[in-house]
Amino acid sequence: MKLFLLLLTTTLSSYCCFSQVGINTSNPKALLHIDGAGDNPTSGTISESAQKNDVVITSSGSIGIGTIEPAAYSSLEIASDKGLRLPQLTNSQISELDSTTSADDNKNGLTVFNTETNCINFWVDTEWKKICGN
Repeated sequence: MKLFLLLLTTTLSSYCCFSQVGINTSNPKALLHIDGAGDNPTSGTISESAQKNDVVITSSGSIGIGTIEPAAYSSLEIASDKGLRLPQLTNSQISELDSTTSADDNKNGLTVFNTETNCINFWVDTEWKKICGN
């Protein structure tokens, strides 16, 4: 009987409880919170400077890099004083993308950096478009 009550209590408590997971922090602020430098305080508010090395995933599925509160309307928010580096591909690797996807696949918005032309390539409707610098 004690075993039954223990199992029942454990089962019921899993339905009404949730937790946040913190990696390198004892003060998680999202469903999953990783503190890269381990510099967050053990409780309370986390300063903007301490958030710069943090990554979070919220319960709504938003990802924040450098912020612990990504905007609800964004899937990914990056708060940084650094740039974003796109995947670096050659002409043949970009051509391979075409051969590994069917005509029915929606590739609109797919973006890569072409290392041979030094252009940003992005897919629109049926073809690659390019943005090239001087």
